[in-house]
Formats: sequence, C-alpha cells, structure tokens
Amino acid sequence: MRLPNNRTITSTHEGYLRLPHLSKEARKTHLFPNMQASLISVGQLCNSGCITTFDQGRVVVMFDNRVVLTGHRDNTTGMWQVQLPTNSATNPLQATEDLSGPNILQHAAHAAVAAESMPERIAFLHACAGSPAVSSFCTAIDAGYYTTWPDLTSARVCQDLKEPPTAMVQGHLDQQRRNLQSTKKKPKANQAYLLPGTDERPGELQPESPEERCNHIYVECQPISGQIYSDQPGQFLVASTSGHRYLMVAYDYNSNAILEEPMTSRTGPALLAAYKCIHQTLTSRG
Repeated sequence: MRLPNNRTITSTHEGYLRLPHLSKEARKTHLFPNMQASLISVGQLCNSGCITTFDQGRVVVMFDNRVVLTGHRDNTTGMWQVQLPTNSATNPLQATEDLSGPNILQHAAHAAVAAESMPERIAFLHACAGSPAVSSFCTAIDAGYYTTWPDLTSARVCQDLKEPPTAMVQGHLDQQRRNLQSTKKKPKANQAYLLPGTDERPGELQPESPEERCNHIYVECQPISGQIYSDQPGQFLVASTSGHRYLMVAYDYNSNAILEEPMTSRTGPALLAAYKCIHQTLTSRG
C-alpha cells in the first residue's frame, strides 16, 4: 500500500471481517502492523453490491436492504468513523457467522382478519358489535362510531347482511312467538303413541315429578396439598403498550366474579405475581 509520502508498506496477514451478510470479497482485510488505525475501502464495498450513503454527520452501508455498517463523522478530523463488530475472546478479524440483528429497513403490516368473503366479514363485525338491529347498526356506522373497523359501511351491511343471524332474531323480537297460549289440548302423558323420530313417549322425555330424594350423605377427607392447577389462555397477537401479552383469568364461584390480571410472559415468576394480585383482591373483599 502506497502512503501519502510515497512510501509503501506491505501487509503481514489477511483476514475477514465479522460481517456474514456480505460476500467474502467484501469482507477481505489486510493487516499492517505499523498502522495506528483501521481503514475501510468504500470502493471494495461498492464493488460487492453495497450502497454507501454519506451525509453531514452520518454514514450508512447497506446490502440487500439491510444495514450492515453505520458510523458518524468526527468533527475534529472530518473523517467518518465506523464501529466494527468485535469479540473480546477472539481476533476481531476472524471470520464468524454469528452476527445477527433485526433488519430495521423492512416494514411489515400484520392483520388478524382472515381472508374470508365480504359477507362473512360483515357478519363477523356485526356479531362483534353485539348483534344489534340492522337499522341501529347502520345508524351507528353513519355516525362514525366504527371508523376503525375495516371495510364496514352501512351500504355493505344492507347488501351483505341479508339473513339476520339467530342471535339478533332472538334478541330483537318484534312480535310474540306463536303457540305460547294455544287453545289446543296437549297430548296426555299416558297416551300410547311415540313421538316422531324417537322411542320415547311425551311423559318420558320430561318427567312430571322429580326423582325421589334420599338422606344419604357421603364424607371423604381430602388432604390440603397447597397446589393450584391452572390453564392459561394463549398469547395475544399484539402486545399492549405496557408489554403485556397474556392474561390470567380467575373465576370465583361464590361471588360469581371473573377477575383478570395481565402478564408479560408465562414464566413461573410472572404467574406467581399475577396470582398474588388476584388472591389479594379476593382476600381484601372477604
């Protein structure tokens, strides 16, 4: 290598930088014992397909839409300085393939909506809203209450929601059901004919009197083991702003209460902390 004072120096060793995303030609290096600092050849990187961008205070080297090197400009010397990946246990120029990291230039958008048809999607959104009446649902859509729901408009609801679901029919009845106060005589229980499609008589399907009770009580002693068995729900698709991805749900039978406690993971300490919060809530209320 020729220096600015026309003096030449010769390298003593060759190696490769720890940048496995680049080709072998781009990572090839030469070791000069008398040099006090390392120099990176921009031309060698560009010849291997890299894109190098310089601005007033920063330099970025990209390869295949991935940032492989970044650096800043030294205001004293005016040179750009790049921090190379090093390993204290090995030679920095030793080739290795353990460099990993996210591609900060890749952008992805994930949706939790399956690729169903438009009528199925409208029916799903209608059920998520509580299966309201179609007129009330369209009024709420036109008022702007569902602006964040994808592909939901009042016109599509009127077009695709032609057959109202059973939940809406049962929850929004305009008229009383038939045969509630019928004047027809009901068949007697001892009538000797079978119900259509069954081997039972009308009185056998629903007995008129309950089963005979008894006063027998059976007692069994159970040891207290102090163990609690649980089955946690699965992971949510998107974490909350606080980093919670799971929920511990508890049901108290006596008070008919459903309690939940968010968790960041399903490890032992996280489960124990969530259980203590739920236990403290129940004990504080007796």
